Amino acid sequence: MDLKSYLNQNPSLKIYESSHDQADVFHLMDSSAMTAGTMDLIYDRTPDFESLLRCQSSLHSTVIGRNPKKNIFALVSFSFSQKWIQGIKHPCAYVGDFRTDFSRYSTLQWRQIYLNLLRSLQNDKDFGSPKYFLTAILKKNLAAFRVLVQPKKDLGFYYQQLAEVAMVNVFGFLWGAPAPKYELQEATHQDEAAIREFLNLQEKEKNFGSVFDQSEADCWNERKKSWPHFSIENFLIIKDNTNKIVACTLPWNPDFAKRMRVQKLSLGLKIVFKFLNFLGVSIPLENESLKIIYLTHLNIAPSISKAEAVYAFLRKVRKLHPEVHMISFSDENGFSKKLKSLIRQSTPVLLFSVSLKSDHKLSKSAKVGFEMSLV
Repeated sequence: MDLKSYLNQNPSLKIYESSHDQADVFHLMDSSAMTAGTMDLIYDRTPDFESLLRCQSSLHSTVIGRNPKKNIFALVSFSFSQKWIQGIKHPCAYVGDFRTDFSRYSTLQWRQIYLNLLRSLQNDKDFGSPKYFLTAILKKNLAAFRVLVQPKKDLGFYYQQLAEVAMVNVFGFLWGAPAPKYELQEATHQDEAAIREFLNLQEKEKNFGSVFDQSEADCWNERKKSWPHFSIENFLIIKDNTNKIVACTLPWNPDFAKRMRVQKLSLGLKIVFKFLNFLGVSIPLENESLKIIYLTHLNIAPSISKAEAVYAFLRKVRKLHPEVHMISFSDENGFSKKLKSLIRQSTPVLLFSVSLKSDHKLSKSAKVGFEMSLV
């Protein structure tokens, strides 16, 4: 049974339509703040809920459930693309926007619905029949853990933890911060082929790594169409003494598609922010959206220091974008702990493969492809 057939049998479920559903979806999102360390954040996707999904993939779908009173009780989004799995391209999906209203009705209904959605998508050729699903959960999201990761009964699907990554947010630099050890270059059109080759080699080593194999529908071509300000001239690169690229990133601001609005700051963070404001560092206020630049496409060859390369990128991006509140990147192996002279905050995020009970488990030893700017 494919997705369309399953939904036809369940009148409480439907595919998201912006003209009918967007206002209710925004209301559901506003009612569920996320705790990120010492900040409570509201995930703001106005004015167009699907903008971020289009950046994830041109092929995506959101399913919503409405209760007998016609109120949305749950939603979930899927974005579909080819990804590297153990060095082989496979149809995959990212599971995002997982929300419920936490009512008894949603608790009883949604877990079985979710299982059936996974089953139907695996059989849906229109979505590539994805074999593997990836999702991310904040480590402090205890409600999600109870319901999905550590359920009290067999749900027919399981969450296999693949990695824990740190969502690192850098607000600024301490006085006397050292100069970067690596020299950066701003990429030119002559670097495009080499950057794409470097990205593909790096991503191919990851589970759920992005495909940059220069095929017509690879990530580079997809993002060139859907990402505003996606340009080769905006890439930053590091080359070794043989003129070979050994690190790259694209600093990118997804404000047009998503923002994190500060709902509440801890007392300690308020004090720190007041001090930073005194030093001239741009800081967010309560009820204000964070201005964030993400280090996207961040890949670093093992021949150089990850910490030193990222430090060089951070210093350059801060000079290019002094107006932003913070620069964010994902750290899977803890290299950011070696970064000194930074004013920063870190939030742990867990990456999971979502599988049916009969599916093959993935190796936990492999790196995991995760573009934090897109979630």
